[in-house]
Amino acid sequence: MRDCRSRAQARTDILAAGYGQHRFGPPAAGAIALWSLKNPGAPLWRAATPAGVASLDWAAEAGGLLAVGLADGTVAVYDARARQARLPSACSASGACTGT
Repeated sequence: MRDCRSRAQARTDILAAGYGQHRFGPPAAGAIALWSLKNPGAPLWRAATPAGVASLDWAAEAGGLLAVGLADGTVAVYDARARQARLPSACSASGACTGT
């Protein structure tokens, strides 16, 4: 199991965490979650990912956007301000992009 974390620059009490396994073969599912340091008992928001999360970071200019790199090579951008798990805008390792 691997995890990664990044604290939001605009709101320093918000922490994004990525979870998932990294192994050879078919990618295992992962997840991302937003946590508040003011209330660490349960995540504010979470979403399943099709592969484990390898890295994540907040956008410097648009504080609510979270870029997530997955173990299968996909890069997804989540809008954390929406407070719901919607399909993200994403570009795969092959260059194919989708968006909402």
